[in-house]
Amino acid sequence: MRVATREPWRPVLAVAATVGMSAGLALGGLILAAGPAASDSFSSPGTFQELVPAGATTATVSAAGAPGGAGSASGGAGAGASGAAGGLVTATIPVVACTTLTVQVGGSGGNASGSSLGAGGSNGGADGGTGGTNTVAGGPGGGGGGGGGASQIIDASGHQLVVAAGGGGGGGQSAGEAATPGAGGSGASLTGFTTGAGTGVDGTVGFDTSSGGVGSGGGAGSGTGGGAGGTPTGTASVGTTGGTGGSPPSSTNAGAGGGGGGGFFGGGGGSNVSGASAGGGGGASDFVVNGATGAGFATAAAAGATITFNGGSGSCAPAPVIVAPRFTG
Repeated sequence: MRVATREPWRPVLAVAATVGMSAGLALGGLILAAGPAASDSFSSPGTFQELVPAGATTATVSAAGAPGGAGSASGGAGAGASGAAGGLVTATIPVVACTTLTVQVGGSGGNASGSSLGAGGSNGGADGGTGGTNTVAGGPGGGGGGGGGASQIIDASGHQLVVAAGGGGGGGQSAGEAATPGAGGSGASLTGFTTGAGTGVDGTVGFDTSSGGVGSGGGAGSGTGGGAGGTPTGTASVGTTGGTGGSPPSSTNAGAGGGGGGGFFGGGGGSNVSGASAGGGGGASDFVVNGATGAGFATAAAAGATITFNGGSGSCAPAPVIVAPRFTG
């Protein structure tokens, strides 16, 4: 649900009998009052529109990508791995007054259940894989958790201003295996990048398990491309969308890989191998546009976005059209 801390931007009409011209623009005994600067928060997955107030040239923003879902234990001796946190991006960005920004809040990756996969979160999160359904050796393999979706702010021309990455989903547990499956990679690492459009940080590679013969984690999204799929079965990310977690053959009892997170570039899907636990999905990359100041990159527990416009005041309503009276004589 969108949580707003101000009234919507619209002209407020008031009788001007006792109000001076300094309060607004007088027109036919009415005043078009100026609205205050805005500070809005968005916490539910979805797409929202935000009008930049007149006079605003910058906005201080915070955007958080969604976390990945957990893998399932299914018939395993241990537990499925947890999904990873999404990225948290804070910055002051340039904006153009009286244009409309689009705010997208990503959805959390779904948790796997039994051998069934966890679905990818909205806005780029990828599905985890389906666990092997053979029940001979202790039950079916666990499904992989879904990758989290990205949260972003886009200008009126369709250019990305801020992208906060989704985290990777956790790997599923293989039945009869005590090895811990790999957790998803988070949406922020210590490695930065520079592009022609701005700067950002890579995601984090999805984790492998600690024993031999395991499925590898999905690769991290970067400033130049999506993360590679874990070998041998994880799917590579294509663009902003994460890669799907690897699914073992249904005849096995192996766990499935976690899905990659969505972002500036998505994370790769985690992999699995027969008879072993799976790797987690990779985290996606974060981004801020050129001209941003004070950029910071961290991780967040929940998705959302906040925008506070700096220095803006007044309404973006069009100027009134005054029609001269017509005299018919």
